[in-house]
Amino acid sequence: MHIQTPLTQSYTPFQPTLTAQGMSHFGLSVDMQRPILALSNSILAFLQVRVEQPTPYSMIPDGTNVLLFSPLRGWVGGTRLSILEVQLIEPGDYFGVWFAPGSLRQFFDVDLLEITQSLVGDDFLSHREFVYLSERLYEKETFSERVVLCESLFLKSLFQQPPPALSHALTLIYQSLGSISVTTLAQSVGLSRRHLNRLFSLHTGLSTKSFSQLIRSQSLLSCCYKKNVSIFHCGLDLGFYDQSHILRSLNQHDLSSLSLQTQQFMSAFYKPHQKERNILF
Repeated sequence: MHIQTPLTQSYTPFQPTLTAQGMSHFGLSVDMQRPILALSNSILAFLQVRVEQPTPYSMIPDGTNVLLFSPLRGWVGGTRLSILEVQLIEPGDYFGVWFAPGSLRQFFDVDLLEITQSLVGDDFLSHREFVYLSERLYEKETFSERVVLCESLFLKSLFQQPPPALSHALTLIYQSLGSISVTTLAQSVGLSRRHLNRLFSLHTGLSTKSFSQLIRSQSLLSCCYKKNVSIFHCGLDLGFYDQSHILRSLNQHDLSSLSLQTQQFMSAFYKPHQKERNILF
C-alpha cells in the first residue's frame, strides 16, 4: 500500500483488508491519499484498489461511509453493523472516497438511515455535480488526477457543517474508545437521549448506542492487531465484561455470510483460538 500523506484524524478506522496480511491474502495493491485541508474533517482518504483477477474486498463495520467507483458505475455504502463484502469482478482499478462518520451529509442532503446495511447505486445522492462521475474519473489516467477531480467537486458541494452537538458527541465516543454510556454522552452535549439518537440516525444511519458499540469493537480489533496481545486482554481494558460479551459483539459482524476466501482471512482476526504470530491472537 502506498500512502502519500498520513491519516491524522481523531478517529482512524481499522480495516484488516488494508493491512499487509490482508493485501497479501487477497492480492491487492492500494494507493491512499489524504484530502486537502479544507476537506480533511470530512473525508478520511481517497483510495484506489487494484486487482489482477476477480477478488472479494471486505470491509468490517467502522462507522464510515464510502463512495466506490468502477469504470462502469458507482455505489454508496451505508453505515453497517455487519461486514460488507464487495466482489471486484473486473481486473483493474477501483476508486473510493472514504468519509468520516457523520460527514456524508455535509455534501448530500440524504438520510443515512435509508441505506443502513446497504450498498446502493450512486444515483441515491441525486446531485448534479456527481452525474456520470464514474466516467469522468476514468477519463483521468492517474490516481492523483482522480483525487484532484474529486476534491474540486466536493469543495463546490460542501454546503453545511455537522451539528456541533453531533461533532462533540463523536469526539467523546472516540476519546472513550466507544465505552461512554449514552446517558453520559447526552448529558455532556446538552441534549436528551432521544434528540441525540435522532441526530445519530440521520447522520450516521445508526442509533447512538449502536454507533458507540461499533467504535468499541473497532478499538478492540485495532488494539489486538497493533499490540499483538489477546482479544481478552484488550477487551477488559475497553469495558467488556467477559469472553462471551466480547464474542457476542464480534459475532454481530456475521462472518458466515462471506465467501470462503474472506471467511478464512477474517477468522484470523476474530477467533480467539488462533495462535499464529502473523494474526492477532
